[in-house]
Amino acid sequence: KINLPRYITNCFYIIAISSFTAAVILGIFSMPISRLMALPRGWLWAIWVVAVGNVVILINLSLWQVQVKPFFYGIFQVLLTSINLGLSVLFVVFLNMKFQGRILAQVVSTGIFACISFLVLERNGWFQHGFRMEYIKGALKFGVPLVPHVIGGMAIVMTDRFLIAHMVGIADAGIYTVGAQIGMAIGLIEDSFTRAWVPWVFDKLSSNDLAQKTKIVKFTYCYNILILLMALLLALVSGYGLWRDRRQRGRRWQIEAFLLIVSGAILFCVTPAAAAIWGVLPMVEVIQFPWRLLALSSFTLSALGGLAAARLLQSERKNVTQAVSLRKLDEWGGETLAGGV
Repeated sequence: KINLPRYITNCFYIIAISSFTAAVILGIFSMPISRLMALPRGWLWAIWVVAVGNVVILINLSLWQVQVKPFFYGIFQVLLTSINLGLSVLFVVFLNMKFQGRILAQVVSTGIFACISFLVLERNGWFQHGFRMEYIKGALKFGVPLVPHVIGGMAIVMTDRFLIAHMVGIADAGIYTVGAQIGMAIGLIEDSFTRAWVPWVFDKLSSNDLAQKTKIVKFTYCYNILILLMALLLALVSGYGLWRDRRQRGRRWQIEAFLLIVSGAILFCVTPAAAAIWGVLPMVEVIQFPWRLLALSSFTLSALGGLAAARLLQSERKNVTQAVSLRKLDEWGGETLAGGV
């Protein structure tokens, strides 16, 4: 039988060793990494701080998830996101710290909540000192094979931003990132909700209580409707940005309208209202899951969100932003999209 507190402690031993190794590598190769990422050398250490802090936060969240504590999980996630966003606005908008403000906001918010997570783990008795080689081997056996998968996921998400930063400029990469974050908002909310919801719902489904199952189904429908409304609101915001530029649309308007229609169609297909469509198409419901289409919607909505954000916030740079959002989509968006699917 595994002693879970001691297992978690040995995982922290691995975190300490890997963090030290990463710090040494970062210190030695800081110059080429800085050139590759188009980021000043001094700010590279912010990546290290955020990475280590996120590991501690994820351990705490994972324990809350398996303990079926959705309230603590949700409150923690919402507070972390809110403080991160609030500090970003404060540093970038009011203190005019530019990209440094966004990085600093992430460092501060992640550092604070990593410390909180560590204190929560300590207070709940999840630390029990004692080196156990079998625990370390088990953790590495489970975690190391996942490293290529995580790196591949990061490459899919970050490749477009690296290309924009090097081919156009850091400022335009920031505008595109704003659009990407808007497009990914629904996915982030859905992921946070699912992590807290799934353990609880499986526990309730095992009780064979018909009334409880009925409540779960009703709540699921309400949740899907809420997500659909959020998606429609996001599409309307993007459409408003397109409408403001109606005098200079030309061929670009056709592409933007196409992206908007595709986004709406994809988001409709992941709702219960589209069940009839999935039932008509032969074998589709067996070989594919509707929620996987969210990968496509994130791509199309990020392009639309980038256009809307650029036009609302920096209208004087319309031509550059449209080139980033549309021409790069034609050149290399297909490969990125195929990798994401």
